[in-house]
Amino acid sequence: MGSGMNFVAWIAAGIIIGWLVHRFMNEDANRLAYLAVGVLGAFAGVELLAPVLGAPVVDPNAFSMLKLVSSALGASAALIVGTLVLRKFFH
Repeated sequence: MGSGMNFVAWIAAGIIIGWLVHRFMNEDANRLAYLAVGVLGAFAGVELLAPVLGAPVVDPNAFSMLKLVSSALGASAALIVGTLVLRKFFH
């Protein structure tokens, strides 16, 4: 899988997690906001968390399940923080 497929997988992970969080939180917030935060969190997870977890750097374009998991964790963390901030300041 090439670099382009990695981005698609990370975006898909962010969108799926954003949709799930929006669905289960029953918030009145905009669904697109959850999806966008999920995607941004997914990329942050790949850039920040994957190297810490030891993702291979030999070929950065090669598909890595660890990077996919890192993107899912990053999306989840961003959505949790985003939801807490929304509740604290806007409710």
